[in-house]
Amino acid sequence: MVLKLIYKFVLGFTEATFGPCLLAITVQWYKRSEQPFVTAIWQSMSALATSVASLYGWGFYQVPEASSLKGWQWVILALAVGSFISSSK
Repeated sequence: MVLKLIYKFVLGFTEATFGPCLLAITVQWYKRSEQPFVTAIWQSMSALATSVASLYGWGFYQVPEASSLKGWQWVILALAVGSFISSSK
């Protein structure tokens, strides 16, 4: 039980610090006058991406159990196909 709580804490800590650290690193490439705008766009797109991902997740989990794959497997498959298509020229 205690080990599970430790794992949850470490995972939560690393997830909570990842976004702000990545934002701080990315914003350093812009002029000081451009940084507020870039930060606002970054935060807005992060929220939009979370919303869209939640809708996709909900949609894929509505797939009937009669299919050969479970809902979470459809999510992974769709992400893999989307990544493959977007990476090809």
